[in-house]
Amino acid sequence: MKWVFVPLAAGLMVSPASAQIAVPETPATPAPNQPSDSNSGGINFVADFLAACSKNMKSDDCSGNVSGTIAVGMMTAGQGHPFCVPNEGLDTETTKVVNWLSGHSDMRNKDVLEGILTALQSLYQCP
Repeated sequence: MKWVFVPLAAGLMVSPASAQIAVPETPATPAPNQPSDSNSGGINFVADFLAACSKNMKSDDCSGNVSGTIAVGMMTAGQGHPFCVPNEGLDTETTKVVNWLSGHSDMRNKDVLEGILTALQSLYQCP
């Protein structure tokens, strides 16, 4: 059996054996005093990402975005992905991405995924 990664959407899982899509049930709104989905916090642009990281580098909005982007790189390795997957530890990788983006003010209004990918491409070039 060959597994094929197909980015469907967050929270969807596909089983090649059954070809059925399982969608986890989620409440329409978060319960009182519970954090909402990280994307609903407004992390759309590099400026938002840097602001979140300045508050908490280990948050989903900061290191979670870096981790997710690296994970995509791991799943698509060998398919012409534009950076080599780092192996320095998430804290170090997040710090490097944040520092790189902080030093490139032209990236502040870019989409957060585009910004993180650009930083990873620059920081972790394949030999």
